[in-house]
Amino acid sequence: MKERLRRLKPWVFWPLILGGLGWVVYGGLGFRRVDPQLAPPPRYTTEPLGRLLRAHLRSEGMDYEGLRRDEARLRRQAAAFQAFGPQSTPEVFPNAASRLAYEINAYNTFVLLGVVTHMPIGSVRDVHGPIEPRAGFGFFYGLRFGLDGGWTNLYDLEVHLRELGDARIHAAINCASVSCPSLWPEPFDTDRLDAQLESATRRMVADPRHVRIDVDREALVLSAIFDWYDADFRAHAARHGLGSTTLDFVAHYLDGERRARFETARSAGWPVRFAPYDWSLNRSSD
Repeated sequence: MKERLRRLKPWVFWPLILGGLGWVVYGGLGFRRVDPQLAPPPRYTTEPLGRLLRAHLRSEGMDYEGLRRDEARLRRQAAAFQAFGPQSTPEVFPNAASRLAYEINAYNTFVLLGVVTHMPIGSVRDVHGPIEPRAGFGFFYGLRFGLDGGWTNLYDLEVHLRELGDARIHAAINCASVSCPSLWPEPFDTDRLDAQLESATRRMVADPRHVRIDVDREALVLSAIFDWYDADFRAHAARHGLGSTTLDFVAHYLDGERRARFETARSAGWPVRFAPYDWSLNRSSD
């Protein structure tokens, strides 16, 4: 046996060595699965998510204590996303709208489950692995959720959502933080998706946290979201004939009076400033 091992070429062992190193790195970075630990419903549904939002979402944020007491329903919704999806059950998701609604609802559900699983925390950035290459890594990269028969993390899911080419998703997905657009109060639905995304985007730009005309400093103050995803907003504006810039996107969704003030400030050459992002948990005061 020793002689046979001695005759083996060194490269034979590299796959084992690299595999072992990969496993060490995987564990060191803190990748871990958040398993729903419940059987999925017999058919695909977002009814558990709808009930959770009606019961625990407040105007100023989420009642996470109440949500934790309702964790079984949250896990049942996560189990539905794990068992069903465009790949696993394509007949349930026959068009682009059904697939987009599915992924938005999955993202929002997984964020809520990630928070509840790690409570008490003051921010999603409080979720860490043994190694933290960048702020938020433990939550957005490290946590893995069951989706459509496989596993994903929030970062990869957001990347795929962005690839679908609708910048309004940035008003629809919620990262459980104060500076995020408010969580939409119902699941996104295939038949009403366009109207829901329109309303969510109009609500986002109407919120001073995201778009503010600072008269004193003569500046347009935007959420950092419009900086981070500038390419998405520019592409969306160009694709839909709204213009060619992120400011064109924003102006389109502002109401009449605020849009007029916004355009006046733009014409006057007021600079754009991006507000600091508040990663504090979007917790209700209840």
